[in-house]
Amino acid sequence: MEVLRQRFKSVIASLPDNETSRLAALRDLELVHTPATPGFDAIVEAAAEIFECPISLVSLVEEDIQWFKAKCGLDAEETSRDVAFCAHAILTDDLMIVPDATKDSRFKNNALVTGEPHIRFYAGCPLSIDGEHRLGTLCVIDTKPRLPTNAQLKQLRRLGTAVEGLIRAHESARKSESTTRNAVLQEQRFRRHADLLEQVAKVSGVGGWEVDLIDRQNYWSAQTKRIHDLPDDYEPVFGEAIDSYAPEAQPIIRKAFDTGIATGQGWDLELPFITSKGREIWIRVVGEPVRENGQVRRIIGAIQDITQRKQLECKLVESERLANEQSEELEVTLANMKQGVSVFDGDAKLLLWNQNYIDIFNKPDGEIYEGVSFHELIEAEKARGEFDGDPAAMINDLRERLNAGETVSAQYRTRCGRVISVTQAPMPGGGWVGTHDDITAQVEASARVLHAAQHDTLTGLVNRSLFNIEFEKAVEEARNGEKQSALMLIDLDRFKPVNDTFGHAVGDQLLKAVAGRLRSIVKSSDLVARLGGDEFAVVCRSCDNSQQELSAVAARIIESLASPFSIGRNKIEIGASVGVSLISSENCDVETVLAHADSALYKVKQSGRGGYRFVDGQIRNEISQRNRWEVALRDATRNREFELHFQPMKALKDHRLIGYEALIRWARPQRAMVPPLEFIPIAEETGLIREIGNWALNTALEEAVKWSDQTRICLNISPRQLGNGLLVDEVERALSHWDLHPSRLELDVTEDIFVDGDEAGLDDLHKLKTLGVAIALDNFGTGNSSLNNLRRFPFDRLKIDRSIVAEFEHDSQCAAIVIAVANLAKSLGIETTAEGVETAEQVSLLQITGCTNGQGYYLGHPVPADQITSHSHKKSVARR
Repeated sequence: MEVLRQRFKSVIASLPDNETSRLAALRDLELVHTPATPGFDAIVEAAAEIFECPISLVSLVEEDIQWFKAKCGLDAEETSRDVAFCAHAILTDDLMIVPDATKDSRFKNNALVTGEPHIRFYAGCPLSIDGEHRLGTLCVIDTKPRLPTNAQLKQLRRLGTAVEGLIRAHESARKSESTTRNAVLQEQRFRRHADLLEQVAKVSGVGGWEVDLIDRQNYWSAQTKRIHDLPDDYEPVFGEAIDSYAPEAQPIIRKAFDTGIATGQGWDLELPFITSKGREIWIRVVGEPVRENGQVRRIIGAIQDITQRKQLECKLVESERLANEQSEELEVTLANMKQGVSVFDGDAKLLLWNQNYIDIFNKPDGEIYEGVSFHELIEAEKARGEFDGDPAAMINDLRERLNAGETVSAQYRTRCGRVISVTQAPMPGGGWVGTHDDITAQVEASARVLHAAQHDTLTGLVNRSLFNIEFEKAVEEARNGEKQSALMLIDLDRFKPVNDTFGHAVGDQLLKAVAGRLRSIVKSSDLVARLGGDEFAVVCRSCDNSQQELSAVAARIIESLASPFSIGRNKIEIGASVGVSLISSENCDVETVLAHADSALYKVKQSGRGGYRFVDGQIRNEISQRNRWEVALRDATRNREFELHFQPMKALKDHRLIGYEALIRWARPQRAMVPPLEFIPIAEETGLIREIGNWALNTALEEAVKWSDQTRICLNISPRQLGNGLLVDEVERALSHWDLHPSRLELDVTEDIFVDGDEAGLDDLHKLKTLGVAIALDNFGTGNSSLNNLRRFPFDRLKIDRSIVAEFEHDSQCAAIVIAVANLAKSLGIETTAEGVETAEQVSLLQITGCTNGQGYYLGHPVPADQITSHSHKKSVARR
């Protein structure tokens, strides 16, 4: 092992800064060396299929090894960490892509590259369940170099999220295992000679089930299988469960399922049932459809063997006829039932009850006696504060439903907080039987689980999941004309520097303080949610939708969040930007309201942040126009509707050609040529910029190889292409493919790269410069120009913006700027290029200032490659 370490010392991945706590978190999961599970295996098989790769793995990176929790296409159970690609991948927050390992200095000498399995392509998604410790990766591997598509990378991220969910489920199961064991031991002590589930079956007969409508699978608990008289290892088949119902019950349960899928309505039914052994029983089946993204995807529910209760009902009905003959047997049965039982005759007078009925409702002495009317009992509860409705209306409704043959189920909360489940079933000839269960513990447990699933663990605010549900309700209310609301999207300003400066612990405390201020500003009926990171939302449900009232709320939010926060010993100042969209009957589509509010928020950020803006006609028109442009641009990217035009760059001293700048144009069919300023921003927002940029790079280099070795090719790159390492790999591959020396390639970048402190983007620029590629700072002298930016990166060339060049003949300030930039560049030992040179006078004056190069219509118009008139730069023999 030591020999191997020495051999690959230069490429062994460095350890994460939190390696000690990362290893502790991994080992605390107790996941390494656990048996294979279907969930993890299914994900690696899906990843291999999506990428069409022979190998896919879920890798957990231990101290000296990487161990495979799931694997597809590989026999090995583990490898040394020293040769693990995944040890590198866990150092990044996003995907790590290695298109060709033989050309990557980190891996070209790796034993897994030079030997079996001869890795060439690798794509890995780091896995973390707490946002801090990256435990391993979901990765795909190929023995051939390749470049994945954006769609494949998006799917890899989604599958990585699914793996993280499986890891969280494993963690939850492990943590609850001890509690479960203690519960079982306690039950065993109190219920000797019978296990817990058998006792529950005798008393309540409750089992759980789930139908996954997407995967077409059924999931049953062990108790559900026992109710069916099936072994514990039985695997239910999708669609066959209905066959177990009695023939007369099958249309009823089938209709309940169909209605639930169509409308989301649940059901609670009591039906005859035939087990796999032919036993005829009665069951109570409850189903609740679960919506995801507005569509019913799953149905969850419970099944209960109520044969005993049905038999009791029959006995009670029979008791009216047999009277005293069976009274003793009935009293024994009642006394031994867990539920409270009450029996009322056709005149709604109490005939029979057990002690549990009195205990569950905490009835005072003297209130329960034979012949007391149901109305008197409800009035007595109302007097004690246990019932707050209209007794007469409640009783009339109950009698009507019972007379119609309906079994009525309901839940009630007592004054002391206990929750009672009541089921009242009609008897032949009139009257009814009531059974009563104290389900307080079950309801509280369900409430805790539901709250945790629907609220942000850090701030306690509503999370995105519950926000989506409540937001859809608000939109539906507006659509139906019931109530109008408003949506506010809130982004914190300058939050990232807080995390960078003070650490995530302080950042978390700041987010909690922000949540507190937001709660204090809005009304109690309004919904405040944390959507993720530093993004918040407010649904104003109590406003009259007047712009004046909403403006006041938005202004208070901005003022409050701009006030300093005291976090520990730190005084922190941030701000907020707010976008507001009304939710009205004219604007009642979820996607539309969100898009409008997001666009209004974007306008605030564009104008300097720290303000609010309402959606107006301009924004609506821009959204509509942008949507049309996006659809057209996606088609154009797919159909390669772009062209490159080449504009010469010349030395001002002798007009010698030094290179061409490749300028992209969109040649829309049957339309005018679209300049880049109109479509590049959309490409950046939608992520299409990478695909378009890669096409432009390869197309430009394909043309440049035909020129002389002294002629440069210059391309503009977007800040959105930087920061993930992909551009560096794309440039390196393109230079190698077209056999072009890196010194002939110049990449222009604007100072936007410095605005948000994008250190990852600057890191990419340094890597490109290390390759030998020249980096130019474009549009210098405008926007965010800062001399500090020249210190942060050693640019090869400054390009003076055309707006300054156009005025410097007549504007002394512009002239001073040009002279200063030229002198600055000269002192730094770099060249300057003046953009937008239109006249001979400009050439002469620029030459006097010391500016070295120029570009503009006077020196040459941008033209397609086949219209470049000067062939002096062309090679005599083309390389390709």
